[in-house]
Amino acid sequence: MAHARSRDEVSFKEDGQVPVHRGRTMVADAEQLTDDAADAVRSRVSELRHGAKRAVEAAKDRLDGTHGATRDRYEAARDAVADAAASVRGVVSRNPVAAAGVAAGLVVVVGLIVRRLRART
Repeated sequence: MAHARSRDEVSFKEDGQVPVHRGRTMVADAEQLTDDAADAVRSRVSELRHGAKRAVEAAKDRLDGTHGATRDRYEAARDAVADAAASVRGVVSRNPVAAAGVAAGLVVVVGLIVRRLRART
């Protein structure tokens, strides 16, 4: 007994290759696949954007911490230089003749070094 088919089931495109109803199904499947792919891409982009924001925030936090540590080191070095200068002033004021002798000795040493460097060139 032959099964009766509807007109859509048996209608073919002019080239006779693909039934029309299968072509419509393929188009619908392709549209669904593109929609699913677009959703997946949007989801991944959102994840990447969120991860990038977290990375930027972490970098800002590290930079703030580094800035604070650098400022603390600068202030400690400034204080050490101020203490050393105060100490030298104290020594010079207590022993001015000795300070003048040390300064003269340093001038002689620097002069000898400069003269030796000039003799080489």
